[in-house]
Amino acid sequence: MRTIIALKGRSNSGKTTSIRILHQLLLKNGFMLVRSNFDKNASDFLSIFSKNGKLIGVTSVGDTYDLVKGRLREMIDEDCDVCVCACRSYDHKTKPGTLGAIKEFVGHSCHFIDKAIDDDPKTQPLSNRDDAEGILSLIDIQLIIFDFRDLDAKDYPKDEINKLFKQVGDIAYVILRFHKGKIVMRARPNYNGERFNKRSDYSFKPADLNRSYQRASTPEQTMFYASSIADQIEPGELNNMRIIGVAETIPMLRDKEMSGYQKISFGRWEVIDDLYLLAIVHADEFGEASSYIKELAEGYTEFVKSNPKRILHRSLAFTSFLSEEFSKSEIRGDYDYMISAIFSELACKCGLDGVFYPSVRVGGRGFNIAIRPEAVEKLDLRVVGECSIYKLRDNTIVGNDALAALDSKQDVFILKDLESQEQLILEKLGVKSVSDLI
Repeated sequence: MRTIIALKGRSNSGKTTSIRILHQLLLKNGFMLVRSNFDKNASDFLSIFSKNGKLIGVTSVGDTYDLVKGRLREMIDEDCDVCVCACRSYDHKTKPGTLGAIKEFVGHSCHFIDKAIDDDPKTQPLSNRDDAEGILSLIDIQLIIFDFRDLDAKDYPKDEINKLFKQVGDIAYVILRFHKGKIVMRARPNYNGERFNKRSDYSFKPADLNRSYQRASTPEQTMFYASSIADQIEPGELNNMRIIGVAETIPMLRDKEMSGYQKISFGRWEVIDDLYLLAIVHADEFGEASSYIKELAEGYTEFVKSNPKRILHRSLAFTSFLSEEFSKSEIRGDYDYMISAIFSELACKCGLDGVFYPSVRVGGRGFNIAIRPEAVEKLDLRVVGECSIYKLRDNTIVGNDALAALDSKQDVFILKDLESQEQLILEKLGVKSVSDLI
């Protein structure tokens, strides 16, 4: 997706000056000039640069609808992957202005950068340069994102992905702390009549069986996956961790036309020593699905604004890219998880316990964590349960089959069978037997 970067500000705020500084910074930072009408004695210009096979168009115009639209169209017609321009802070209601001109280019991602307002002649040059460096940093990270997206995942480009992550540089992230007493839940389907009666059955996949990429784990780094909900639940929000686990682990739940029956087990784990997790913030896609995600996104935006502009803009762009990777719903093969999986592995290598991200399978209304095996020592398994899932097309009922409450660090246990709910559930679904669902 092509990108438009617009420096937004009032008249005479220094937008043109900042973009002229950007022109010089590009020349000093390895960008090759393709063509330009830049004149040090004039103001407005249009230049096209090239770097790593991508074209970057830069224009200082930003005063009128016609000028902005015309210059953007010229750069896009030149196949520019990134287009930089200026625009006013707002448009008049009676007619389209510079903001309207930019928004007419549907299909382009737009980044609006607020021009610093500095009327002090002594500090204004520094403010203008800061804005220029912020745009340069955003261009730089955008080119890296393009390189990520240009990779052919089917080739399993592990080395190329690691190389690109090394180029990313300084990014501001959110680190969450799961305090002592926080509950998470791990789900695991049962097959062929198996019953899980050991602590390890509810933990991470053994390394020798971990052979593929998953959303937050690589073949070289197995992870403990579990579901979580917010501590404070707003009315109408998801408040059941089992729903997240079922949606994540049972594929038939994603097909409204499919019916079936499946056993599944849950382990209720309690945090006994604080966990530190890198949070993937989905501001755009899941912000309305969860008040907690919205709160995280708003807090992150306010925090990142306290950073220098060279970090601010690249951080917002790169974390947005990461959120897209962690929220993929259509998966062709395990290779489609490579970017999010390798990122999670790198986060753990930096000393974090794991990552936190919204569950795409429940539309962001609940959350998942993935933590490294060593961090499982910060958890204690308190309760385990075995359930049956009865599904008739888009109607699903979960029945409780067996339960066991555990002593601290108990490794082996016996689940106690509960009174069967099967017949009652089948009657609710309007079928006579489980075979009618299979």
